[in-house]
Amino acid sequence: MPYRKEALENDYFYHIFNRGVEKRDIYLENKDYIRFINLIKYYRILGPKIRFSLFNPQTHLIGDSTIVEVVAYCLMPNHFHFILKQSREKGISRFISDVCNSYTRYFNLRYDRVGPLFQGNFKAILIDSEEYLLHLSRYIHLNPHNAYMVSDPKLYQWSSLSEYIGVSNESFCRKEEVLSSFSPTNTYLSFINDYRNYAMSLKSINHLLLED
Repeated sequence: MPYRKEALENDYFYHIFNRGVEKRDIYLENKDYIRFINLIKYYRILGPKIRFSLFNPQTHLIGDSTIVEVVAYCLMPNHFHFILKQSREKGISRFISDVCNSYTRYFNLRYDRVGPLFQGNFKAILIDSEEYLLHLSRYIHLNPHNAYMVSDPKLYQWSSLSEYIGVSNESFCRKEEVLSSFSPTNTYLSFINDYRNYAMSLKSINHLLLED
């Protein structure tokens, strides 16, 4: 996957997303989701690293220096969403390229296929306000519910929502970037479940959604 030509700036938040080539599913089994999440943990870390096969995700968490901060994510069967904050120059482009290239090699070997897995370059949209950041985090976390995959967004295990609400052992997301706007933090779940306001917020980000 080539790096993007346009510069993404350090210390800014971006909505990053892409989907499978020809809209195909890119995660077929639970092992695939787990692999992708572990690649997120691995490639976000700055500098030389041990081989991925020797990498222990539990020992490389939020205290490490990073090229990107992962604020939120959701992995859907045929696409992914991130909210990323760039920590180092070209960090987002390098992170997405490394994760997707490594995952494609894994996927092609596992399922005996060849060729690209993702649809061209990833999409990157600047998040230019705190309100936008909050509504976008809600949109991302509600993806599985709105796709009728789960009756309750808390039940979906391949997003950062479980980390946000404290029911996951994961701790690699910089969730305070969002949760600092909620006091107490459990009101974030109410924010997620406030469908009336959510419908209004969709209008403000509708032009950012993946095309059908």
